[in-house]
Amino acid sequence: MAGLRICADAISHNSAMAAMGACKSWAMASEVQRSMQRSISSDVFSFNTLLSSYASAGYWLKSIQVLASMAIRSLLADVVSHNAALASCAWQSLWRSALAVSRNFHADQVTINTVISACAAASRWRNAMFTLSRCECDVIGGTAALSACGGDQWDMALQMLSTMARRLRINIVTLNAALSACGDRWEVALLLFDEAKAEPSMLTYSSVISSCEKGRQWQMALHFLELMHRCSKRPSEITVNGVISACERTSMWQKALHLLHQLPSWQLQPTVVSYSSAINACSKSVQWQLALQLLVTPKDAAVAAFASTLTACQAAGQWQPALAVFATMARPTALCIAAAMETCEKGGAFSAAAELLDKLFALEHPWALLKDVL
Repeated sequence: MAGLRICADAISHNSAMAAMGACKSWAMASEVQRSMQRSISSDVFSFNTLLSSYASAGYWLKSIQVLASMAIRSLLADVVSHNAALASCAWQSLWRSALAVSRNFHADQVTINTVISACAAASRWRNAMFTLSRCECDVIGGTAALSACGGDQWDMALQMLSTMARRLRINIVTLNAALSACGDRWEVALLLFDEAKAEPSMLTYSSVISSCEKGRQWQMALHFLELMHRCSKRPSEITVNGVISACERTSMWQKALHLLHQLPSWQLQPTVVSYSSAINACSKSVQWQLALQLLVTPKDAAVAAFASTLTACQAAGQWQPALAVFATMARPTALCIAAAMETCEKGGAFSAAAELLDKLFALEHPWALLKDVL
């Protein structure tokens, strides 16, 4: 425009900033705004456009600075300004900043929902509930508040869902938030699933399976996995791992191994969590040979998998396999050293146990570590 001797006005600058924000190019949007200030005065709409670009990128500090800049220029920030700044705070789970900003103006429904989302991301359910009480609840705000309840406030979540259902149409996202709040209350999760009017999503099944896992209900977890198959819903690794973990919690090692080997049939690859849960199941049933077979990739195995394998060897008095497993560990922990040491002691391999004791004392703060494992 400068080459054509056409002066860009406020509308041109605002359009350019909006385009930059849509492309998540907040730095370029800032440059356009600075260029605008050198030639013409920025208005509230201009600052709001810049705030929107910051909100999409989660740059909360820059958003707060823009609000301060507006105040210095005697520009009255409106609801759109504050909501954009709040969105930046919610993006970064900055619930305190979100609450502070929301107190500086008359909040609307978007404001309330954004603050609740920030509180939910930080699991601040009390702050979320207090904020929700400032206006009439809608589906978005209610769903965010349900997410804030986590797995400890299932009764609060159930009460809120009941209140919402009396005057709002509950969608599957809201139901999933309530299911996630059930924690180990698998009976409540089953009740919510049975009463659901919306078509269950993969997250719905995963949430129910998670509750069954935490409640040690492996049969129910396996039932919902089979139900997903009948409904032509392919599970994720997280979903199957949840069922394997449910079997591990109740020492159902045969079921855990069956699910582990079934993963490829769902076009899924076993993860470290998959192997660790299956190894734990074998360890609890003293199936040390199977635990050793599963520990086929030591470099990728989790420390918990090593510890469980060593525990299985310890329970069976197999000190030689325990030492073989221990030798593959790059950075053995105090728990693993103690398990291998006790296995050697039970098997009469006292020299090996003494060497392991030296390794234990070679760790940093050995006495503090010994307090945790002895």
